[in-house]
Amino acid sequence: MVQIITWNKDDTHIEATDPQGIVHDLVYHMRNVVIWMFPDNYNIIRGDTKPSMAEVRDENNNLVEYIGDIQKDNTFHYQNVSEPPSAYAGYKFCYTDADGWYLKPPDSDPTGE
Repeated sequence: MVQIITWNKDDTHIEATDPQGIVHDLVYHMRNVVIWMFPDNYNIIRGDTKPSMAEVRDENNNLVEYIGDIQKDNTFHYQNVSEPPSAYAGYKFCYTDADGWYLKPPDSDPTGE
C-alpha cells in the first residue's frame, strides 16, 4: 500500500490562434493527476508547516523533503492506496477512490507543439 497526492486543479483550457488565424483549444489535464507517491508509513503534512509547502517525514519522523505548491486546497491526499500499475510514472496516471488508477487522458495540443 502507498499514499499519493493528486491535483485538485481543474483542467486548463487555453484558446490559441495560429498564424493562419485559426483558433485552437488547448487542454492540459490536471484534475486527479498523481503527482507524488510515498510509502504508507510516511507522514505528509500539506500546507501546515510552511505556506504553499508540504512536509514529508519518514516513519522515524526524519524530514524527507519539502514539496512546493502542495497544500490542502489544491491537492487530494489518499492513503492505503493499492500499488500503482507497473507502468507508473508521475503525471502519467490519475487516481480517485471511485475509479482507482487510470491513465491520464492525453493533453490536447492541436498545434502539435
